[in-house]
Amino acid sequence: METDFQEIQRFFARYRNGLRFRKISRYYAGCLLGLLVAALLLPDSFAGYTAWLTCLLSFLLCLGYGMLVTRQHSSLKQLYLKHPSLAEALYSCLQLSTNKTPESSSWWLQQHLKKTNTLLKQTPEIFQCRFIRILSGLVLLQTLFAFSLVPSIRDSWNTLTGITPHHPSEYSCKILFASYLRKDAEFLTEVPKTLSLPQGSRLEISYTGKESPPSGNYYKTATDQNALEWNDQADRWLLTFSPQTSGTLYLSGTRQRHSLEILPDQPPSVEVQWSLPPYIFDASNLSVVLKVQDDHGLQSIILHYRIEGLRENHQEIIQQFDGLFDNYHETYPWNLSESAVKSGDEITAWIEVTDSDTLSGPHIVVSDNINFKVLDAQAYHQNLIKKFNKLLELEGELLGALDMRHPEKSSAQELQLLETLDTIDKDAPFDLFLSPELRQYSAELREKLNHYHNQPKR
Repeated sequence: METDFQEIQRFFARYRNGLRFRKISRYYAGCLLGLLVAALLLPDSFAGYTAWLTCLLSFLLCLGYGMLVTRQHSSLKQLYLKHPSLAEALYSCLQLSTNKTPESSSWWLQQHLKKTNTLLKQTPEIFQCRFIRILSGLVLLQTLFAFSLVPSIRDSWNTLTGITPHHPSEYSCKILFASYLRKDAEFLTEVPKTLSLPQGSRLEISYTGKESPPSGNYYKTATDQNALEWNDQADRWLLTFSPQTSGTLYLSGTRQRHSLEILPDQPPSVEVQWSLPPYIFDASNLSVVLKVQDDHGLQSIILHYRIEGLRENHQEIIQQFDGLFDNYHETYPWNLSESAVKSGDEITAWIEVTDSDTLSGPHIVVSDNINFKVLDAQAYHQNLIKKFNKLLELEGELLGALDMRHPEKSSAQELQLLETLDTIDKDAPFDLFLSPELRQYSAELREKLNHYHNQPKR
């Protein structure tokens, strides 16, 4: 009896597997036919990975739906339509195989199994699903769909159906740059596959063929898709648009896609080196080393400074550009005597650079601040004169000690004189009012000391 049960279960399993294969194959064949027609009639909707992803998704949907409609209950319903007696017998046997049967009814169960096996022998091989024939049909449809994605196959189909794409040489391109770029229009004999445009530029595409160009042109970005229409001119057709973001241009006449990269204007870059002396006066000259660059064009470079105590802002124009200049590398001499700076002021200064972008700008970039205090040049000079007077006193004391032949006292006085002399040598170059005689006095005094030490001792 156990052997009869297993034979019935194997028969039903083969029947369900054959039914599943037929249904899944039938559903998937219908999807492939639909995709094949769509690939031939709407080739632009099936390009690249889109077609294969659609094919894979269709197969998974057919597989899931085929498994769903071939469950045990549904399979018995399908069998009942052609062989009702066998379906009822199978249903009873499957129910008995899952439920425990009392020993008193074993004789009845054995008779029922024999009856079911007799029906199976009298029933034709319904589980045979013509596997090779169905599989060959699926392979043929899948191959046709794959070949329909090849561009040369599409062109042959277009020729057969009377849909012949235009030659790319019938289309020319003109780039009109934004006004702030100050560049002449650029002409291209063909529309390139990839094109980079500054933001704000306008693209004009001309068609000189005999027939009117077809509709269906569009420009697609990451967020939206805009239809483009041709305008009939005297001797040509013209398509114009101004792309603001990067995207893909599709021309239905040539059935080609063109990648457009829109380059937004970038702010300028600024590098500033402030060459500040140790002491800054109201008449000092400061050197400002500037290195400025921009991707398209500069408009102005301005030096700003603020007097902190008075909270006053002032500016000096370093350079005003009239033309297409994208870099500037110069040293600007900042003469404080010609500015509003006075002695005792605390100054905060910075550089401001503006580019020539009038579309989305202009972009304004400022450098880091520099802070310094302006000293009183006259007070600095008087303080240095005091050091010179002290130096003269030390010189007189040293000469007196040398004449009296006091080596210990002269050594201490000479050391003090050299310290004062070093301080004067350090501060003298920054004194704006120091006379040439005093500037040379330090060197003359050092020569005297060297001459004395080089004399032979008595």
